[in-house]
Amino acid sequence: MEIEPQTTISEVIYSIIIATIVMLLLASAFSNFLIKPLTYDGTLVRSGRYSFSFEAWDSISQHDEATIVAVGSSITQYGFNGSCIGNQNLNNNEIAFNLGIPGSYPYLDMIQTERAINSDPKLILLELNPINLAMVAGISEDNIQLRLTLGSLHLKTSDYGGWEEILTEEHRKYIDGIFDNRYNSESLYFDDSLEEMITRYLDNHGSQEWWNKERDWYLSTPHPSDKEWDEYLSNPTLLPDYLSRLSGEELTIYENETIPSLMQRNRYKPDLDNNLNLKALEYMVSRFSENGIPTLLVSYPIHPLAMDALEASQLDEHNTSIERLQSYEEVSAVNLMWENNFTGNDFYDYEHLNWNGRQKMCSIISNEIRETGFKI
Repeated sequence: MEIEPQTTISEVIYSIIIATIVMLLLASAFSNFLIKPLTYDGTLVRSGRYSFSFEAWDSISQHDEATIVAVGSSITQYGFNGSCIGNQNLNNNEIAFNLGIPGSYPYLDMIQTERAINSDPKLILLELNPINLAMVAGISEDNIQLRLTLGSLHLKTSDYGGWEEILTEEHRKYIDGIFDNRYNSESLYFDDSLEEMITRYLDNHGSQEWWNKERDWYLSTPHPSDKEWDEYLSNPTLLPDYLSRLSGEELTIYENETIPSLMQRNRYKPDLDNNLNLKALEYMVSRFSENGIPTLLVSYPIHPLAMDALEASQLDEHNTSIERLQSYEEVSAVNLMWENNFTGNDFYDYEHLNWNGRQKMCSIISNEIRETGFKI
């Protein structure tokens, strides 16, 4: 009787290794070609900007020009004109990028810190308005889960760092570990992505480029391989002025009732005790400082009527945070909340600038870059 050869332990181990490599390659392929494109075009999430920052940093790293990068929330998105900043500075060899993300906070942005460092920017403009110091407990849990799981789709081994220790234990579960829970984010979006692609194929009868859909002019971002990508990173599409669309009566109510009410929310009453957003800012600033990357803290202006609605000493903690962060090397600050040069005509709404305001910001920030002597 013929005896079949027995499988050796080494063969079993070899098979496991091969299976693991295949699984890794398949997971990466699914993420890159199935899931990520649907986050950019707004299919899986409301705005493509929620998912674009890691790819943006990779693109920034490929530029030969000196790069200036603004990071923050929609206040940065609406307040920073990348092409204007690039054209205003002295060396004529700079290019500026706007990575402002709607609804963002330092607690959510800090996961991109190590990727930012590896992209070697010459200057980072880091948003520091009172809302950036909001208590994490007041941030929507859905927003936190969304941003951390989307970020996990892009994480490389080199992206992990001290920011993991700042996350609460509850929020760490949203992050794909290097080994543990490695494909949590892919599993979260895989079913919806696959269903969407099957639907597109059937709807388009398998025609050429059936997988593409027309992008929303505002909510979608270009795919990183699109020719519009670099221009979008400097100048994101923005909504038309909100205030200019209000009737006279509506504007009166907005200015006299809505704005004063909005300024009494906790997001405009920062408290630095056990503040995880402040810890996130300190982590980002300290890491940039350790790696010789200058940081300019920018407190963007808000509507003059919003400033008038503030109580005495309401922003003292905000001022303290600026001083605290400036203690790190190569960190400067410009606080424009008290800048009288901005009028109501410079604002999209009570806390976002419009085109006029962005032009003024461009001039002020460009002068600050020159006068501060950043080595760009």
